[in-house]
Amino acid sequence: MNLERAKDILKKVSDVPMLEALILASFVFDEPKEKILTHGLPKDEKLIRGFFELVHKRAKGDALQYI
Repeated sequence: MNLERAKDILKKVSDVPMLEALILASFVFDEPKEKILTHGLPKDEKLIRGFFELVHKRAKGDALQYI
């Protein structure tokens, strides 16, 4: 699951990696966090790449509120 992979990446910089992954996913996919949590990430490869670009920015130490 891509959301789990994002959570694992964010564990290094966050005390709440799943929440941060959900916040980023909700922003990129324009879906509520609850829908993403229950149904997973949409299958749009372009958006998935964009999501992981933001995850990696956060993993490098960028503050979530500035991404």
